[in-house]
Amino acid sequence: MQICPVCNEKLDDEAKFCLECGFKMEDAKETPKPQKVEKYSKAQRLSVFWLLNLATFNLYTSWWIYRKSAQMNEAGIPTRPFLRLVGTGFPVASLWCVYLTLRDAKKLVENGEIKSVYDSAAELAIVYCILNGLFLLASFWVRGIPGLVLSIASVLVLTYLMSKAQENLNRYWQMKQPDLPIRGLNALEGIIILIGGLVYLGICTEVISYLFQ
Repeated sequence: MQICPVCNEKLDDEAKFCLECGFKMEDAKETPKPQKVEKYSKAQRLSVFWLLNLATFNLYTSWWIYRKSAQMNEAGIPTRPFLRLVGTGFPVASLWCVYLTLRDAKKLVENGEIKSVYDSAAELAIVYCILNGLFLLASFWVRGIPGLVLSIASVLVLTYLMSKAQENLNRYWQMKQPDLPIRGLNALEGIIILIGGLVYLGICTEVISYLFQ
């Protein structure tokens, strides 16, 4: 049994027209589904990105790479979001995921005829590999507070590089969605930043005690 979408008349499965209003039933099958209306832009405030990534000691980067890869995939840049999410959990693979995200963000803005904020994704990725490797090696050799400070330095390096990719994405989405506002913090993100802030406060206290002991 079919139901006419115009007048709700019940019809036989073989009916090609509605006997009540004359609607062509074949058109009902071809009617596209209404698209989801977005309330906020897909752009993200850089301050929110920095706060979330620092508060989670880079753990947020994995989720960020997954989300942004999915958005770029929808925008026409082929990505594999889930594989990148998994890849961020492994040391060498995570470096490759960082490079792919930087590369695809650059490609997206250039496809939209927008100038990228960086010239080479490979150069940024190499800089990250070198600096992050040095920081991590030093943190293994240097114990206690100095090692912790070096670990935080590696978090700052990755956050800075990924913020450049986010700047590119913001340029693209602000062009594509000029009338949509950029969403601020939600409740969960606020709680994460608050907890992270308390952790950093404790670290700062320990660093000050170490320096003046």
